[in-house]
Amino acid sequence: MNYNQGYQQNYNQNYSGNSGKKPLDAPLSMGEWLLTILAGLVPCVGIVLYFIWAFGANTNINRKNYSRAMLIVMAVVIVLYTLFFVVFGIAMSNALYY
Repeated sequence: MNYNQGYQQNYNQNYSGNSGKKPLDAPLSMGEWLLTILAGLVPCVGIVLYFIWAFGANTNINRKNYSRAMLIVMAVVIVLYTLFFVVFGIAMSNALYY
């Protein structure tokens, strides 16, 4: 058996039950990355899509990890904004009374 036959057998064993769909661990194309990033920019819809992609069962592993990372970044930003506005609000209210 030559190299190509062994490769073809291995490929058929790994991906034959996938009915023509890409495996979940296949790299995303540039167009798929653009779709993922642009969809995340749409207000409200982007957050919902990130949750679906982050915790969905039939989601590409790269998109799943990216969505989880973006949700973490969004949570950190919301906490920092909230903290900033609380501290700024307290400072402003104290400045008004003196």
